Amino acid sequence: MATKTAGRLKRIGERAVKDPRRLDWSRELPKPFEIPGVMKLRALADVRTLLKHPPDGHRSKSTWQVVTDQLQAAAAGGDIAQLAVTLRLVLFLEKVESR
Repeated sequence: MATKTAGRLKRIGERAVKDPRRLDWSRELPKPFEIPGVMKLRALADVRTLLKHPPDGHRSKSTWQVVTDQLQAAAAGGDIAQLAVTLRLVLFLEKVESR
């Protein structure tokens, strides 16, 4: 829809584009999955909760640091599918059952 002023167009355009400084933890994973007896992972907020309480010695592993970086990127509007694949792979490598 055309407007009379360039300033108005700018405001409309700004609303259409997400603010990259805001993180959206409500974004859903492409395919939810569960770590039996631990939690169901449906959205980025669930992954963030999982990463806040890793088992001893896991937080410092580079694989989990990659997951943390990808989570932050996904919350900022990045690729959620890449995060989901990486998380599933890391869980598999750590021998954590997920379905």
